[in-house]
Amino acid sequence: MLKSLMSLLLSLFYSKQESGAVAHQALPDFSNPVLVSVPGPVNSHVSGTYTAPEDGYFEIGASSAGDSQVNIWGAVNSACISTLNGPQAKVFTPVTKGTTIWYELKPSTFHARFLPLIGGGLTLFKGVQYA
Repeated sequence: MLKSLMSLLLSLFYSKQESGAVAHQALPDFSNPVLVSVPGPVNSHVSGTYTAPEDGYFEIGASSAGDSQVNIWGAVNSACISTLNGPQAKVFTPVTKGTTIWYELKPSTFHARFLPLIGGGLTLFKGVQYA
């Protein structure tokens, strides 16, 4: 029932063809990544913060020959991921513009990047604003 109600409400604003285009706008733009500067480790741990410059996705990962750990909070999807014996621990979470993400890593190698939305967040679509 909720699905049909939402479908009815959405149909008042745009067609099914347009809904696919709107959904596409919320996907990450892998062609335009922003590398995030991560501080060096202190006592084999890395801690820091990142504030999203626009709506998009934040990705952070750590790997080592032993165990790896990634812990993030302050984002839509707070998470703690741990691995043993070498696999990479990685978190990929949606964030809104201005959201500050705190992170802690236990790695020997690590990476972080921000991926903006294909649509750029708040976008004008056929004269109607969608957030």
